[in-house]
Amino acid sequence: MTGGPLCDHVHEIANARLQVRDCWLEDSWKIDYLAELVGESGAEEVVSTIEEQKEGADLLI
Repeated sequence: MTGGPLCDHVHEIANARLQVRDCWLEDSWKIDYLAELVGESGAEEVVSTIEEQKEGADLLI
């Protein structure tokens, strides 16, 4: 991510049991879940960053 790991920027999570992997269902992002986890701007950055880098090494988000 451009500003470093999202955990450095997200200070409060409404649903502590929610994980990023729970936000990817049926080959698409569930943006409302992702936004609940990392905020609106964080969700947009995750989606755009991951879609740009579909192949290669794992990406720290």
